[in-house]
Amino acid sequence: MRRIILRREFRKDHHPRARALNLPSYGNWTNEGWNLHIHGNIFAQPEGMDSKKVDTWANRIMLFGANIRKMPAEEQELAQNMTKEFLTVPMANHSVFGMDVTGPGPAGERRMYPMPPTINTGDFDGWLPLEDMSQLQRGDDPSASVQKVSIGVHKVTDANSTGFLVPRHGLTVVSDVDDILRVAQIWRWRHLLVDAISKEFVPWMDMPEIFKNMEVSIPDVHFHYLTIPPEFLTRKYLGFLRAHYPVGSLDTYPMDLGNPRSLFHPRRFLLDRFFETFPNRKVILVGDNSNTDLMRHYPAILKKHSDQVQCILMRNTLLTERTDWFKHSPRHFRDLPKHKIMWFKTPSDLKNIDFANGGCVNPKITDAKPDESGSFVSQGIKVLVWELLCRYTRAEFFGCPVEHKGNSAGSSVNITLANVSIVH
Repeated sequence: MRRIILRREFRKDHHPRARALNLPSYGNWTNEGWNLHIHGNIFAQPEGMDSKKVDTWANRIMLFGANIRKMPAEEQELAQNMTKEFLTVPMANHSVFGMDVTGPGPAGERRMYPMPPTINTGDFDGWLPLEDMSQLQRGDDPSASVQKVSIGVHKVTDANSTGFLVPRHGLTVVSDVDDILRVAQIWRWRHLLVDAISKEFVPWMDMPEIFKNMEVSIPDVHFHYLTIPPEFLTRKYLGFLRAHYPVGSLDTYPMDLGNPRSLFHPRRFLLDRFFETFPNRKVILVGDNSNTDLMRHYPAILKKHSDQVQCILMRNTLLTERTDWFKHSPRHFRDLPKHKIMWFKTPSDLKNIDFANGGCVNPKITDAKPDESGSFVSQGIKVLVWELLCRYTRAEFFGCPVEHKGNSAGSSVNITLANVSIVH
């Protein structure tokens, strides 16, 4: 329905302009040379859309009925921009564009490669062999370093990104984003979505400092970020990571309609692809226990790639978030090597760990591991009780969202977990 309405607007109003979301990616060294993964989305967006129409879409769909006009001016602007990102039409089956790849340095070689055609959702995903770029260093030497190349979508503006050519040997930090790198509170889904649309992302405590220390202390470390937000929010995630964390490659929801595994288990699919692409690199996995997928996938990855996984760093959100009453069982971590698992409460718990020399655990932190008491049903009952308390008391004591009343310049919108569905 959304596509039908928007295409009608295209015909009667303006000609759409092609745009591209070109994600930073990684490349690996093969027997034939460098092989660069490319992925992103080609789409069109109405030009000069009426602001009232955008606000209507924002209120009805993006903000769950909240009034965008009652928000502060900066939140209104963010919500409008995110709504415009949502109101796009994918350019399906397009293969007319090429990928411009420019080597490192001011005088880097430039080559244009054919791009794989987009699927019905406008997404493209493929690999580019870079064997004809002689300027690039080989990646099979143990002393090889990460090289950066510039990636652009030919004849599409605002579509530049970075490719990271990662050698066979070295260390990669693979990290989730929500509630480990930024404050998200994914267990409060309605609050999460409204804030993601109308507010700037905020780093979680001093986690940027921890990552910057890793960047400095670990020789030639590679950072890879893995998150699966709605596609229209991806550009916002990119901006946040660039502003607060070391540069690195990014994987988001893989839109491979022909591969059910990538659709139903996207994180595991992306993790498996990374480890298959780099079978000789050491990896540090970073996440938190509010994410059910990671609580299953990280232990499974460690068991499957025990020689590669140096460490799993897991934040225990239950120790700092009083509204997080979903206890995801740590049973999958039971039989894993203790020296490879680090549960922590705050980023400061990770200071002074010598990751460069194989370190993983801070022996002074012994009380951050989650317990296995309480069933998921009991947690669901607690959440429903919390919802009722918030609905009828609005008490900050219970961790409820606060309703701010103010002038038309804006006030925060009160959001609770009304009609929450509990899914395990």
